[in-house]
Amino acid sequence: HLCVRRTGGGSSFHELPLSLYVCEPLVSLKLVQLTLVDTEFVSLPCLKTMHLYNNIYPKETTFERLVSSCPVLEDLMIDVLRNDAKVYRVHSRSLKRRRFLRSSSLQSDSVPGVVIDAPLLCSLRISDGVSKMFIVKDMKCNAKLDISFDFGLEAFDESNVSSISHIRNFLSGISRVRDMTISAFTFEVYNI
Repeated sequence: HLCVRRTGGGSSFHELPLSLYVCEPLVSLKLVQLTLVDTEFVSLPCLKTMHLYNNIYPKETTFERLVSSCPVLEDLMIDVLRNDAKVYRVHSRSLKRRRFLRSSSLQSDSVPGVVIDAPLLCSLRISDGVSKMFIVKDMKCNAKLDISFDFGLEAFDESNVSSISHIRNFLSGISRVRDMTISAFTFEVYNI
């Protein structure tokens, strides 16, 4: 079990040591306020739990490679607390629990998003006020879902038709889940 976090004051992020990208016995990893190096080789064959808090990923593929290199990963938590335009893609055949929180006070013209392809996923918690795209593939029918997102909407008007359509498509795609909690704002958008 390992927790690596930035220490000291200031706004600079420290780089994650390369040796941690190939740590065979590691079962649980928590990374807090670090810059992940864009390395070609990652091997974390025993990692079951990964919590990522406010880290910097130089490329979208940095995050994707980290997750996909954990063949027994079951629990993934991601908190993104700054403005970024990344699409967070999770492809995992073992993932069972996922939490994704993204918030930012800055507006962006980009279209960040999240794509999840995890057929064993049985618990998904999403709180995202920034992403304009959210796709979940092959969600189990006995899954538990807790969602709060607005696809970048601040108000409802005719110019938001495509965002409202994205919300409806997302909710229709996951309508078979056993237990769903939806924020009032998301529900209100869905019923427009």
